[in-house]
Amino acid sequence: MKMRTRLIQLLAALSILFVASCSKELSRETPTNSGKPTGDFRAKIDGVDWVAADDSKSATILSGVINVTGTSADGKSISITILGDATGSYTVDANSTGIAEYDDSDGSFSTNQSTDPAKAGGTVVITEIDEANKTISGTFVFNGYDPNTGTTKVITEGIFQKLPYSTTLPPASITDTLTAKIDGVDFKATSIAAPIISGNLFVQGAASDGTHFVGIYMPQGVQPGSYTLDFYGATYIGQYSPDAGTVLVSQGNGTLTIIENNSTTRRIKGTFNFTASDISNTKTAQITEGYFSVGY
Repeated sequence: MKMRTRLIQLLAALSILFVASCSKELSRETPTNSGKPTGDFRAKIDGVDWVAADDSKSATILSGVINVTGTSADGKSISITILGDATGSYTVDANSTGIAEYDDSDGSFSTNQSTDPAKAGGTVVITEIDEANKTISGTFVFNGYDPNTGTTKVITEGIFQKLPYSTTLPPASITDTLTAKIDGVDFKATSIAAPIISGNLFVQGAASDGTHFVGIYMPQGVQPGSYTLDFYGATYIGQYSPDAGTVLVSQGNGTLTIIENNSTTRRIKGTFNFTASDISNTKTAQITEGYFSVGY
């Protein structure tokens, strides 16, 4: 039972990570200020000042998830994603659904990749959500760990002040597609991401408001062929979340078929179908005729 609970926590974290992944793309590729006030977003990384560039910082509050993302002029980024939509203190560590991450040329340093608090973990405090002006403010500190290099980055004095937020996810790239039928109803993801974490690829899609999240989890190097989608096998998993608070998974009753996984062009194509249900099988959803073609 403990292992089942931990896997559910992991999948819940990965579904909110989708919001972070989409926001990173928005932050890096699309100017977000449009001549309007952009707020402040800064921290110290191992004691060195880091400041998000005005045209490379963004925030979203949608479907019960808060995300704040920014990239400095030299390409170093911080992303914070928490399950919540109110002021207060939130823990980000391996035992929570919240995630904070720092990325630079040395690697990706996140709060959920070690259970040792000296290596990974921290706190985010949301101090204000100004609904009239649609801005968010808060503070944060965390240690981020990269298991590939075995190193930790220490992030201190983090602050985001009067940062404008949106209530929709950015649109998917015109080259990416994720479609399916959910209980017989056609679904086409309007936001799509395919993050890689610790050698695993997560193809994810959702509606622009963050609902109807569909995710397929597999090894990054998966080869063409057919695979059983089994939550308990923890290698190939199908997930459906109608909202941020609900996690339904495949339990050995679905199939993923990889058509192509081109490591040179970094594009993967496949089909999928599965019955998604909670652990007690009290809630179910049929995911059929699934198809994706996504860059990663």
